[in-house]
Amino acid sequence: MSGVAREAGTARRRLTPIAGVGRLDRLSLIALGRRHLVRARHTQHGCSVVELYREPGVSGLWLVAVAAGRSLVPAPVAEATTVQLLQGRLRMQRDDTGPAVLPGDIVLGPMPADQFVAVTDAVLVLTGTPLASRPVSV
Repeated sequence: MSGVAREAGTARRRLTPIAGVGRLDRLSLIALGRRHLVRARHTQHGCSVVELYREPGVSGLWLVAVAAGRSLVPAPVAEATTVQLLQGRLRMQRDDTGPAVLPGDIVLGPMPADQFVAVTDAVLVLTGTPLASRPVSV
């Protein structure tokens, strides 16, 4: 198996318990984002989504990796409440124009999730109300 195929395999969430704090876990979004970006590059739709937290019908938190030139499809939400870009560049497209979103930026919604197009390979954290009919992990 090639190195790329091995790395693009099923990503594992690595939760690290934090001592002395009770039930609190630490998760490296950068490491998880890198793994999912490899997966996104090798999928037909150019997007990889992993659910970090979900309260059915109320709210959810997802890490999304999007290959350059692709959009957030399939998105786990119809409208995003917030989008925080960790890596890369996104463009919010409305009528084929829109502002660039840069690493460290947070966009407060609501906004249609399918209007985000990756200018370069991008990793972001997305919050919103989950769709019941769509898969939460691609």
